[in-house]
Amino acid sequence: MAERLFAAVIPPAALVDALEAFIGPRRDQTPPWRWVRPETWHITLAFLGDVDDDRRDALSENLGAIKAAGFPIRMGGAGAFRREDIRDPGGDLPGLKAKVVWMGASADELAPLSANVRAAASRAGVRPDGSKFQAHITLARSRKPAPARGLLDVVASFGSFDFQADAFHLVKSTLTPSGSVYDVVETWPLG
Repeated sequence: MAERLFAAVIPPAALVDALEAFIGPRRDQTPPWRWVRPETWHITLAFLGDVDDDRRDALSENLGAIKAAGFPIRMGGAGAFRREDIRDPGGDLPGLKAKVVWMGASADELAPLSANVRAAASRAGVRPDGSKFQAHITLARSRKPAPARGLLDVVASFGSFDFQADAFHLVKSTLTPSGSVYDVVETWPLG
C-alpha cells in the first residue's frame, strides 16, 4: 500500500490566525478564485508522491538524520504559478492570469533544507518531484487561468509576518471530493 506524502514546514497558529482574519472577509468575494483552507497551509519542502510502505521506514530514518538548526522565516509578498502575461484590452498595460496565488516565504535556510529532504528521500528509493523549489504558502486556486493581479495585490497588502521554524514534518495527503486532507505523520525538530 502507498501513501501520498510531502515534507513541509507548518506555520504557527499565530500566523494562521492573522492571515485567516485578513483573508476571511474576502473568501466569498473573489470568484473564480477558491481560497485554500487555513488548516492546510504549509511550506512544501518536497512533494514525495505515492510512497510504498516498504520505503517508509528508510524515508523516516533518512529524514530523521537531517541536521539543521532552527531558523527565522519571513512571510510576505505574493506570487503566482501557472501564469501567463496578458494585455489589458483597453491598452498596453500587462495583466496576469494564473491558476495558483501564493504568499512568499523568505529564509536562506529553506532551499538547503529542501535539498536535504530531497536527497534523503532519494536515498530511501523515493523520487521527489523535480520542480524548482519556491518557498511559499498556497492561498488561492482557480480551475482555469484567471485574472490574478487584483488578488496578488490583496495578498501583498497583508504585509509581513516573522516566525521561527523549529521543526519540519512528513505529511500524508488524502484526496477527497471536498479537497485534500492533510495529516502530520512524523515530525523532526530543527536545532
